[in-house]
Amino acid sequence: MEQPTLTTIKLQAVGPDGEKQSWSAFLGPMHEALIVAELTFDNGLQGIGGISRWTEHEFDQTAFHAAALAAPFLLGKGLHDWPQTVAEMSRRYIPLHGYAMALFDIAWHDAKAKSMGLPIYQMLGAAHHKMRAYASSPLFETPRAYVDYCHTVLAQKFTAIKIHARGVFEEDVAVVQAIHEEFGDRPIGWSLD
Repeated sequence: MEQPTLTTIKLQAVGPDGEKQSWSAFLGPMHEALIVAELTFDNGLQGIGGISRWTEHEFDQTAFHAAALAAPFLLGKGLHDWPQTVAEMSRRYIPLHGYAMALFDIAWHDAKAKSMGLPIYQMLGAAHHKMRAYASSPLFETPRAYVDYCHTVLAQKFTAIKIHARGVFEEDVAVVQAIHEEFGDRPIGWSLD
């Protein structure tokens, strides 16, 4: 049986109009660019992938442009030839090569999983069918603000929370202590960034 081949690549760079976040006391407000690729194969199969880029200075479209430089070399490739395609692409000079290839890798795997009638996680061999979705905090000035944020997202039924602390050791310890005192042994998945 002949395999589907890639005929169309659609790229978009999306930037939020909302409030910018900072991820450290040492960084200013960050601009986010979400780069999305939609791959369409000759049998109508589509795969979608996306990556985020964060910068302090501007809405950064460099990953978008890297993907645009890589895209022509992917057209006409077969759905099941991705390992060979990656090897071939590794020999090409494309600025920010890793970002472009990560974007296409996600979209390609999405298309392959759809062709098999499976979600990606099952195609890749996952043993679990559920995982926690976590809320990711913005940067706050005080431990109390982090505790209040945690109450808010727990009320929204999140069962895991990623805390973006300020990156100042003493302040971060105070945040962790305040959260531990407030939530104790509750079955919440925690991570600290």
